[in-house]
Amino acid sequence: MRKVFVSCLLLVVNLVYSQAKENSNENVSDYKIEYQLNYQPNKEDKDIRESEIMYLYISNGKSKFGSEGKIKGDSIMSSQKGTNKSRSNFMQLMSKIPETKFDYIVYKNVPKGSITFIQNIFKDWYKYEIDKKIFEWEILPETQNYKGFKVQKAKTNFAGRKYEAWFTTEIPISEGPYKFNGLPGLILKLNDQKAHYVFEMIGVKKLNRKLNLEIPNKNFISASKTELKELVEDDKNNPMKAIESSGISIGFSEKQKKELKKSRMFRNNPIELE
Repeated sequence: MRKVFVSCLLLVVNLVYSQAKENSNENVSDYKIEYQLNYQPNKEDKDIRESEIMYLYISNGKSKFGSEGKIKGDSIMSSQKGTNKSRSNFMQLMSKIPETKFDYIVYKNVPKGSITFIQNIFKDWYKYEIDKKIFEWEILPETQNYKGFKVQKAKTNFAGRKYEAWFTTEIPISEGPYKFNGLPGLILKLNDQKAHYVFEMIGVKKLNRKLNLEIPNKNFISASKTELKELVEDDKNNPMKAIESSGISIGFSEKQKKELKKSRMFRNNPIELE
């Protein structure tokens, strides 16, 4: 009888520990992490590199990740709805936003246990959800100091690329750039083996305000990851299709159309290959 009681007690303790571990991110400060993304847009041309600033917001076990241009642009669009500000004021605000090549936002744990990926193609917004626990990490003994933090190395494979990450338990939040998560600390640096995509932390800021990281109320079109990938590829191959199908006439010349398609086709090295 005593053995049964002890076994039950151990089971309860393990369940409580597991639940506490699962919710370990939910009682920490809100953070804004800035990453510099340096990447190779064309897989055949290693001499051309581009870069953007990316933001990761963390609050109460949830996170939101996207480019500076995308997040600021969406914020201005939302703030202007229902206002009486003139078009010139609106355009002035939009002109201050950095250009972005990344029209997506990644939410983690919204809803709980999921990665929600949203992307807009011209006027339409698409959304899919996948399980958050998609990464199998190998944590290595190698450590170093990185921008004032003690970091440790880890490796994983994801979407056709091999990655190495450097994370710190000094910020014990299981988060990182893009879809990456699952390590016992914040990922400060991440790159694939070929250095086609390199994320480097350039700023960590504790916020004194609570963030709202819920997904905005939009008319999303549900799509699988595969379907959205096909839509993005179709938009790249036919950049005028969405514009023309909406009935908007901008007056592009044939030369401009060809140049637009050429620039889209040049960008043939997405972060996810599979």
